[in-house]
Amino acid sequence: WYQRRVREAVVSTQSTGGVSKNPCSDVYPGKSAFTEKNTQAMSSWLAKHASQIDLYLSFHSYSQLFLKPVGYDRNPPVDAAMHNAAGSAVVNAIYGTHGKVYKNIRSVELYPTSGSSQDWMYSKGVKNAYTIELRDTGRHGFQLPASQIIPTGEENVRGFLALLETL
Repeated sequence: WYQRRVREAVVSTQSTGGVSKNPCSDVYPGKSAFTEKNTQAMSSWLAKHASQIDLYLSFHSYSQLFLKPVGYDRNPPVDAAMHNAAGSAVVNAIYGTHGKVYKNIRSVELYPTSGSSQDWMYSKGVKNAYTIELRDTGRHGFQLPASQIIPTGEENVRGFLALLETL
């Protein structure tokens, strides 16, 4: 519930794709943008400091994906080449750590979304705004075994360091 609220309460003005009006749905965005106290606090701080932010990362589980902007438009953004290079660096570093394959795709290729924090930050001028969907690919889903937590952290730290090198 918390992750869904944080992700979906930041409703994009560009689209309403990927959301439901059903409050029981996993993709229900809330009554309106920024209705929750946590999203109000985060969005206020992020908007105030957006010009000083060079990189925004949102970590989710699960699917082993490096997601690039934007989720509401099938047309690639003007920064697509930079996003592709960043994603390649990350997924290659992750693979080189423990052999796990993460896909480097645009969010809209997974499914249309609106209201992602990644896209909101991108709309605020943060050109490097990404989401990383951590392990696994569905076998364990949201209940990753304890034995996979440290390797997931290790590979994503290496992916993060590779990402920093592309900035």
